Amino acid sequence: MNREPKPLTKVQQGIFKSLLPKAVKPFVHDGWDHVTDAKRYYDVWFEMPGMTEQYASLGFTNNPDPLYWTVPLPSRAVIAQYKAAGYGDDYKRYLWRYVELPDEFWSMQEGRQVAWLTKYMEDSLKEDERLRGM
Repeated sequence: MNREPKPLTKVQQGIFKSLLPKAVKPFVHDGWDHVTDAKRYYDVWFEMPGMTEQYASLGFTNNPDPLYWTVPLPSRAVIAQYKAAGYGDDYKRYLWRYVELPDEFWSMQEGRQVAWLTKYMEDSLKEDERLRGM
């Protein structure tokens, strides 16, 4: 793929408000909904495996931006590896990158969309573990 992720429309943002809570369920085990629906952004979040009180998230801003993924800020020694993996260089507590959705995402049935998002999070967690050297 490797093309610039497309900004989400308001309709797509509304669809993601339904999809994201379903996609994050395999990663949460405490009964909370793990949704932040704030004035400027909407995301789902969960504690990173093996990292107490360190959270990853998947969501979007209320601007016309693409879907994003965030991970906790790693040590300075591996920041360059994250940048090479597509993470932005505007960070304070988290690193982020935009999610490139496949062309067929919007024509998938809801169950396949949720499965795709869940797999994206699983793959991103594996990548994060590799990049951190864990």
